[in-house]
Amino acid sequence: MFHPIQPIYIARPTFIGMRDPCNETIAWISGNDQTTHITEQEDISFHGRIEEQYTKQQAERMRDRVFRDLPMVDNHRHFALYNSSIWIAKLCWQGHFDLDEMKDELEGITLMWGGNNKKDRATIEDAFRDGYKAMEGSNSDQF
Repeated sequence: MFHPIQPIYIARPTFIGMRDPCNETIAWISGNDQTTHITEQEDISFHGRIEEQYTKQQAERMRDRVFRDLPMVDNHRHFALYNSSIWIAKLCWQGHFDLDEMKDELEGITLMWGGNNKKDRATIEDAFRDGYKAMEGSNSDQF
């Protein structure tokens, strides 16, 4: 129904030199019937942003997506590995997965790439440290 190319506005705009391309209202949603589900977000990252708490089901979907997509990365693999590892670290911190098992899974993916395994492991360790720091709201370098 919604396409990102459709203009969405709440008041009729003024088009100078042309007529309104949406000359009739497509839909009207009454504000009284709308509700928003707000998830509780308590943890503040070390960048000052709120870190969302995920359910086990959401965490499993994210983990599966990372493990499915990461082996396909061709360019900028350490950047992709770092970002993916941060996600997994945050999910481990929330108690959804075992830390060491997830590190081993990520390292196993990097073995398919070949290359420098020490650098891959260091990238994973750095990402897990940063992911934990983000969840703890700490600037300490301890992991």
